[in-house]
Amino acid sequence: MEKLYHPDNICRFTDSLIRAVENNDEPNTENLLLVLKMLVNGPPGERCQNFYNRTLPPDRCIAAVLKTKRTQDALRDDQEKCEKLINMLLGLPYLTNQLCRALSILITCLDPSSFLKMNIATRILSHEDLYKFDLRTVQRCLEQNTFELEMTAIKLCTQPPSEEDFFRNFDHWVRWCSQSSDVFQVVSGIFNELLSRLKCKKRVLSVVNMFIKELRTTCDVNGIDLVSLKKKNINLIVPKTFIYLNEIRHNQKDDSAAKNKNEILTNENN
Repeated sequence: MEKLYHPDNICRFTDSLIRAVENNDEPNTENLLLVLKMLVNGPPGERCQNFYNRTLPPDRCIAAVLKTKRTQDALRDDQEKCEKLINMLLGLPYLTNQLCRALSILITCLDPSSFLKMNIATRILSHEDLYKFDLRTVQRCLEQNTFELEMTAIKLCTQPPSEEDFFRNFDHWVRWCSQSSDVFQVVSGIFNELLSRLKCKKRVLSVVNMFIKELRTTCDVNGIDLVSLKKKNINLIVPKTFIYLNEIRHNQKDDSAAKNKNEILTNENN
């Protein structure tokens, strides 16, 4: 009984209903509507309104409606409404996963020439709930603007190294880098630029070291070849990061070797 009324099961029927409506499958649409009507009323003895709000909250309903081709076509024809919906959702103090999906769909409905794309990209990349967005939306935003990502990297590289700060501000970027060589290219390029421009190279290298370490771990866990993230057309960008890492590791080995040598000489003299 519990499985029948589980929210995931209701969402599965909802998705099937959306496909049936899009395909003009009237018999299947009627059958699915009857099943859903029974399900959203909840188990026997439960108040309908409470069950409905718990299983199909507004954010999930918004995302479900926006998934339909008919809704998306209507928004492409009415750009003003599309822009109003985007601004309304981005104005909310908190974005759920479903609202992030809704925003991702709305962005695809915007006219390619819309002057709002840059502004929307900036607002998403600076949003506290950025980590909830899917990879494709992040890629679209980076195509418009990388300033927010650059500022995040600069902030990390100009303050005392902290793993806590790194995970809070950059863990989601590690995830996206493992999923996309394009995002990896952008992040690597920013770090390389900081290495060449900032005087605090040790701090930058410390952050880069954490980035590569976490990226390698993420790739290993998900069965991704780290080398595959390096595209042929970014040969001048990616290796530089690894070269600097190799240099700092080499220097650390030299320092360690010198320290051991001094300890040996001191012991011999004693």
